[in-house]
Amino acid sequence: RMPQLVAYLINTTAGPIPTLLAQVGRSDSIDPYLNHIADNAVQPHVRAKAFRCLFEGRLFWLERREFQPARGFYGQDTFTPIIGERKITVHVPLLDLLHRAANDPSSIVRKVAAEFVIRNIETLGSDARDFATRFAADSSVNVAEQGSYILKKLGEQDK
Repeated sequence: RMPQLVAYLINTTAGPIPTLLAQVGRSDSIDPYLNHIADNAVQPHVRAKAFRCLFEGRLFWLERREFQPARGFYGQDTFTPIIGERKITVHVPLLDLLHRAANDPSSIVRKVAAEFVIRNIETLGSDARDFATRFAADSSVNVAEQGSYILKKLGEQDK
């Protein structure tokens, strides 16, 4: 059953598949397939979600929304999201994940990779500069901005 669901997650071209991936992630039976989903999903947001889960070592989903009544005269009622999460059983080396995500054709996935270079800038050492240079030259404005930020941070560390 799980291989059929994974095939659906990978091959569906439209719809709320990242949300479906998050909901399926409540069970650890999806864990062995996360790498495959990250590399092969048709939707960039699904690949980005899978890479984010692998980077963070956890899966997270929306449990429910909790009602918050209005405060003050002009206040509006709001709903606060309650997030559920669990650790995943798959571990992939950070550099391997970063290389795969940085070479993805979608800027959405490359943006996730750049975010995790920023988070791990101290532990990556000289690899951080290589990624930053690549990201700074990216065709996506958001990714290029993150690459420039990493280079700036590395410049500050060098001083």
